[in-house]
Amino acid sequence: ARLGWFTKPLDQALIEPLCQRAVALGVKLHTRCRIRPLDLNLNQSKQTHAKNITIQGSDFQQVIIALPAYATDRLLNRPSTCETRAICNVHLWFAHDFDFPSPFIGGLATTGQWFFDVSSQMHGEEKSQHALRHLCAVISADQSSLDDLKLVQIITGEIRMITANQTLKPVHYRIIREKRATVLVRPDHTRNYLPDTFIDASERPKPGELPATLEWAVQRGEKAASSCLNRLKV
Repeated sequence: ARLGWFTKPLDQALIEPLCQRAVALGVKLHTRCRIRPLDLNLNQSKQTHAKNITIQGSDFQQVIIALPAYATDRLLNRPSTCETRAICNVHLWFAHDFDFPSPFIGGLATTGQWFFDVSSQMHGEEKSQHALRHLCAVISADQSSLDDLKLVQIITGEIRMITANQTLKPVHYRIIREKRATVLVRPDHTRNYLPDTFIDASERPKPGELPATLEWAVQRGEKAASSCLNRLKV
């Protein structure tokens, strides 16, 4: 990952250009459209003969399911064995500017695992006479039961150690928890039988795979797209 590479939020830097390109190629995009559960009777039959599938009145030759694994299991009406943990982002704002060693620091034996100097990554957009200094600490697979104030105190203390500045005190904070963001790596994440109309691109990390990362999401998407194209050619 190269921090500072994006000069816009991800939706503007990646998603919008891709959508525009897709529409130019004739793709029809539907958003804010809920797909209801599908009962495929997978436990009674392992037949994988190709056939079209109808979803809300439209027929499709191939369907790529790119959802969190537990959501995929719910959609297909089957039990889920995926264990999940939260990703916690602790945003802190400071009234005074100070030196931070790097735009991005990984911690060892610290509560905060990754420390981002958000202000330095904004290409000067936040740096004005009245702007606050913005740092963010990220905790992956978080299962702590700390209350917000205690967590802020701990993260602030770790930032003080990193900066060797014991006077730092945030004037504002915000904690964001995505409760099921990380699917835990498990060796028994086997693929369930699916009719070959379906391509499962959901996240079920096995040893050697990195969960909850953009890199692996891109790899899964590329693999699913290639599989879809190959099947349609056949």
